[in-house]
Amino acid sequence: MLPNQRLNDPNGKQVCLFPLEAFSISQPWWGTYSHEGGSRYYANDLIPYDTNGTRLFRAPCYAPVDLKLLWKEVPNCVALWQSVEKVHFADDTLDYLGIIVYHDNDITNGTYSNVGDIKRQGEVFNRTGTGGNVSGDHVHLETGKGEVNLSQYLYHFLETTNCKRIKPDEALFINDTRIIPDAWNYYQGYHFKTYEGGVVPPGPGPGPEPTRNNNNWKKWALSRSKKIILKY
Repeated sequence: MLPNQRLNDPNGKQVCLFPLEAFSISQPWWGTYSHEGGSRYYANDLIPYDTNGTRLFRAPCYAPVDLKLLWKEVPNCVALWQSVEKVHFADDTLDYLGIIVYHDNDITNGTYSNVGDIKRQGEVFNRTGTGGNVSGDHVHLETGKGEVNLSQYLYHFLETTNCKRIKPDEALFINDTRIIPDAWNYYQGYHFKTYEGGVVPPGPGPGPEPTRNNNNWKKWALSRSKKIILKY
């Protein structure tokens, strides 16, 4: 997704959008290096790029829907967010979206969001980084479906937690995100799709200029989407 991008379905429910402008996959959810082969949770290690294919560091991650920070922990550099209300998943169901992210250095240096803070769809809620157990700048991303129970295990979404694990391509639409093919072709194991149609709610549009109140926005958005959308 793009900065400040917002999208609702025809019923007014927010559409879950992928939180990076462009990325490649360094370890997929079925990876065995540190993701246990997907046997317990669906973790995804993502390397950020800009839409021209340039590698980024400390790249912004945009809120895929309106999110509230429920929990964070400094030693493991992890944060858990949940959608403010039920939202439209990529598998065309409605439920609460859970997001777990690791490695943002702001968690360890004390400048990350506070528990209870809300980030609106399209706002920066996290950044890629090197905090915690990591060998290079990236974001460890997990998606979950259902309301989070804070008395349960919080480090990963599991099949046994109330907010259950779900693969990112079943949770998030890839609208306006560019996938950079990786050397191992991990991206081919994902089946992302774009959300067709929908309603743009009132508010700022993608990027600082132009806004959706500007008559030039439609031309800008069309040219931008033609440039960077890839469907797999």
